[in-house]
Amino acid sequence: VGFWYWAQIYVAADAARMGVSPGSTVLLFLLIWIVSWGVLYFVVLKTPPGYVVGVVTAIVVAIAAWLFVKFIPVGQDDNHVLSIGIGGGFGIIMLMNVWGIIWRNNKRIIQGTLAGSPPANAAVLARQAFLASRTNFFLSVPMLFFMAASSHYTILGG
Repeated sequence: VGFWYWAQIYVAADAARMGVSPGSTVLLFLLIWIVSWGVLYFVVLKTPPGYVVGVVTAIVVAIAAWLFVKFIPVGQDDNHVLSIGIGGGFGIIMLMNVWGIIWRNNKRIIQGTLAGSPPANAAVLARQAFLASRTNFFLSVPMLFFMAASSHYTILGG
């Protein structure tokens, strides 16, 4: 519901005012943040030390946020589109971590354990789920900040 509200109320209004398609803004938003998650997904699959995941996550989300602010065709005069777009992007990464890594790995471990033979790579699956969960934890406060900043503080627009 929040994504629809952002797209229909804020993005569509700005797009109409600027004479561009709201669909292109939404597609660019999704593209930037899903590709960002894909990069993080492949990093987590390698199960590096936690600090490596932290540094890569910080770099990837900073680049994604910059790309979003720099290339989004609307929102340059409205904090709502940009701030919610960045916070929502963090939320998309967190959602994809849960659906794409945490739940999937935990289900494989649980199914194997219930069948009497845990997967041979159970420790690796658990480590990947842990790294994705830790990433979600560290993204949660910045996500909330950007969501709250959209209406209480002009951080990215006029």
